[in-house]
Amino acid sequence: MTYRNSDSQVFGYDEKGYRAGEDPSVTYSMSRRNMDYDGHDMTAFYEEGTNEQEKTYAYYRSEIVTDADSNTLSYKETGALDGERYEYTRSAMTYDSNKRLSYFRDAGFDSRGVQYAFERTFLDYSGNNALSYTEAGARNITELHALGKAYSLKRTSMTYDSKNRLTYFEEEGTD
Repeated sequence: MTYRNSDSQVFGYDEKGYRAGEDPSVTYSMSRRNMDYDGHDMTAFYEEGTNEQEKTYAYYRSEIVTDADSNTLSYKETGALDGERYEYTRSAMTYDSNKRLSYFRDAGFDSRGVQYAFERTFLDYSGNNALSYTEAGARNITELHALGKAYSLKRTSMTYDSKNRLTYFEEEGTD
């Protein structure tokens, strides 16, 4: 762990392990650096590593806004997952009584360069794994098609393997 000299805030750290309550053979590793603060709240950082699904990633998260309970309300992120670049802004984040994400809005572009905007509402959880959610938004937003192609969906019956990878879901909706 490294600290900034000016105010003794954490500037960066390395972490390797498994998530509490999870299978110890399902590990991750990460390195977080360039942590910036506004008072005691973190406003930006850079992170890279290998997640529990054994995928490499790197991203820079900035413009982080939090509430009085330290719940994240919004942020911007630019990064790459397994070498594929993406960028988005997440906003309007709300939480349930267990501090699990219950709603958010995303707008950005995916690893194929496809622009999108959507809203997601989580309906049910088991522990920290979502079991169902609804989503509505637009894909393929371009200058010629500023509204993109509208879609809405409901994803249910979500199940996960021992590495918390989504293995099954049922989906219905319009596209």
